[in-house]
Amino acid sequence: MQGTQPLIGAGGGGTGLTQVSQGAVDLGMSDILASEKSGIDQNALADHQVAAFAFTMIVNNDLKGKVGNLTTDQLTKIFTGEVTNWSEIGDPTEPITAVIRPAGSGTRATFKKYVLNNADDTAGAAVSQDNTGAVVAVVKATPGAIGYAASGFVTGDNKDDATPLCIDAAKATEANINSGKYKFWGIEHVYTKGPAAGASKALMQYTLSDDFQKNDVPRLNFYKLSGIDKAAIAAHTPSGASPETLS
Repeated sequence: MQGTQPLIGAGGGGTGLTQVSQGAVDLGMSDILASEKSGIDQNALADHQVAAFAFTMIVNNDLKGKVGNLTTDQLTKIFTGEVTNWSEIGDPTEPITAVIRPAGSGTRATFKKYVLNNADDTAGAAVSQDNTGAVVAVVKATPGAIGYAASGFVTGDNKDDATPLCIDAAKATEANINSGKYKFWGIEHVYTKGPAAGASKALMQYTLSDDFQKNDVPRLNFYKLSGIDKAAIAAHTPSGASPETLS
């Protein structure tokens, strides 16, 4: 909208929900639902689903060719501290450094829900990093390290910084998301306090336009929601949750 100057702040999905709920911002971006964030009145917010995205498990490159796939059971044991050395689940004999995102991170919430089945991931985590870039940097610099990152980090310019893994023998692809084989993915939400209006509504309409969805969403390493199977979306959306329809 002409004459509008957007200001963007970082802080994680939980921060976006808190700030839009408090009226501090007009749009709160989040990769978790308002219903999953404590202290948020979800009935006061309007949800807009704008894209889908996948995450990928990554390990330090010293494990390349040695670790290529982990089951959800193995990942649960690693991130809860039951398994602390790679030799316990194969090769090599090397301590595991598990890297997680901090409390309030939507990425961490998605990981716990869909990979760890809500197991406590604090006991086995040696390092916590504020953003995906920082997670990748620590994994890159730490032999034996494992973490998770948005898939764009392992397919883009920094793809050689760490080694991606399959989960339960499935790669992070749109086809595997649609088939239900790959569950470590989420929906990108944008929340407004009440129905979207003014510049906020105009921005949401642009983001959901055919041109933006067709060209910009894939360029930014996201998936168009129209390309995600309805059953897969339903599995990642609580019963009764309904995004706002913009006219």
